[in-house]
Amino acid sequence: MTRDVAARAPGKLVLAGEFAVLEPGHPGIVAAVSRHVTAELSWGEAVLEAQGRTCAWARDAGAVRAAVPDQPFPLMAQAISVAFAFLEAQGVRIGSFTLRLVSTMHDETGAKLGLGSSAATAVAVSAAVLAAFGKSVDRPTLFKLSMIAHRLALGPGSGIDVAASVFGGQLRYTGVAQGWLQRLLSRGGLAATGELATRAWPGLTFEPLPEPPLALRVGWTGEPSSTGDQLRRLRRRRRFHPQAYGWFLAESDAEVATFVHALRSADAKTLLEAVQGLRQALWRLSSELAVPIETVRLSELADLAESLGGAGKSSGAGGGDCGIAFVPDEAGDQLERLWRERGIRPLDLQAGADGVLVAKGQAVS
Repeated sequence: MTRDVAARAPGKLVLAGEFAVLEPGHPGIVAAVSRHVTAELSWGEAVLEAQGRTCAWARDAGAVRAAVPDQPFPLMAQAISVAFAFLEAQGVRIGSFTLRLVSTMHDETGAKLGLGSSAATAVAVSAAVLAAFGKSVDRPTLFKLSMIAHRLALGPGSGIDVAASVFGGQLRYTGVAQGWLQRLLSRGGLAATGELATRAWPGLTFEPLPEPPLALRVGWTGEPSSTGDQLRRLRRRRRFHPQAYGWFLAESDAEVATFVHALRSADAKTLLEAVQGLRQALWRLSSELAVPIETVRLSELADLAESLGGAGKSSGAGGGDCGIAFVPDEAGDQLERLWRERGIRPLDLQAGADGVLVAKGQAVS
């Protein structure tokens, strides 16, 4: 075992390909942002601390159980469980510790800002536990362990938020087939974690991308949204609208390709065209499948960006949370002033943040 450890993982904003990225082979683009979750591990009692509360944890048949069944404790416990299973497969002896979670991904009232705090929690906890027991893993392996923990705790997801927290920067991402991962987890359980984390995952790709040619502006609508609820609505309804859903996937892929080209060529005009196309594709998906994506405030956020010569859209699952916009540099301050007038709060954060960072025996700055 090594000295006390801190691991810090960034949040995310999905820039392009939301919903489509849930399907294998369909890409999304994500940016890590400068809001973080930090997991601070110190040796001693088996205690979890988060959001001003504490609870004990204990192992039960190999799995870690939190004494309090409220978020984020079950997710923290699941991430510890997966890390322990991986460590024990490597012959590492497990000990007890206190794990404290510190987050900057909420507003002053405690409301989530929709920046991927759950994914960042899974990554920060996984990285802290592995480092504390002296096990160094590469980023793809850390992604897989964090993805397993996130899925076991919260259910199916694309993993694009986990990827942002692990790798940082801007990424073009495609995920593994959900059925494939679920079958292996159902068959092997925690005991299969070690083998699953070190094997190839079909369809999984991480491709770093350059920064956008225009600065990213982010607005918080003040309307928290549940990604899980949005995804459940989509899964229920897409089977009844296969033609509309197929059109959406094709359109999303085309606009993501345009977005990638805009980043690689630093072409601001093409970037704005891609954002506008992505917004229209999401609007049609919402209309055809009756999944509420672009709320009134998200519409205002995007419309105001367009009125200033830019483009905007919802980010992630929609239904509230954050929207993003790109506008010419000289219009940025005006856009944020107009947002405030309509009750949309500009968020002071930077895109392209570093991925997970680990420090031993000191705080992560």
